[in-house]
Parts: sequence; C-alpha cells; structure tokens
Amino acid sequence: MIDRIYIKEASLKVGYKDLRAFRKWCERFCLKIHQDFGSKKQFLNKYEFEEAANRTLYEYKAIKSTEEITAQINFESQKRKAIDDRNIKSTKTSYRPQFENELRWLSTLTFNHNKNNNVK
Repeated sequence: MIDRIYIKEASLKVGYKDLRAFRKWCERFCLKIHQDFGSKKQFLNKYEFEEAANRTLYEYKAIKSTEEITAQINFESQKRKAIDDRNIKSTKTSYRPQFENELRWLSTLTFNHNKNNNVK
C-alpha cells in the first residue's frame, strides 16, 4: 500500500484553500489524484507530493529580489566563461607533427609567419 496524503491536507501544506486551484497545481506538476472505490476521499502519493512541494518551495525561495537575479545571471555567465576558457586552454596544446610532410608544412608556415611579422 502506498503512503498517501489526502487532498485537503496537501492543499493546506502548499497554501491553497480552494481545491479546484489545488487540482490545477497537481496537473501542472503531473501529480495523479487517486480515489478508492466506494469512497469520495481523494488522495495523492505522499512521496510524489513532497517532491513537487519541494520544487515549488525552491522556485519561490531561490529568487527574492532583482539584485539576486542579476547576481545569479552574472555568476552563471562567469561560470560559463571559466568553463569555456578552461576548454580553450586544454585544446591549445602545442602541435607536434607526426610525419615528414606535416613537419615541412609547419616549418614553412612558421617561416612565413616570422617573415611577415619581422621576427628575428
């Protein structure tokens, strides 16, 4: 038998007084409302309900003001930039030619580069 929580209790825990609004909340979070045969009491799976309730609490508590939003955006962009920089640095390893034709190509390329940039 599954652990259950009845709709009236669950709606009060999430902050809904109207059961119709709570049913829409359940649809939004893909929670299935169950009902026993011969009974009018409706219930939810307790584990699924707690997961959905924690998601909503996280959504509301995660962002409180515009300063926190901008700080979060700046943090995410800096994090993304650091990851990109790390990937670029790891791919910029020195090239080592493996065959003679690659060695000749690299030497002509560096010669032309040094000649154009007046490197002595």
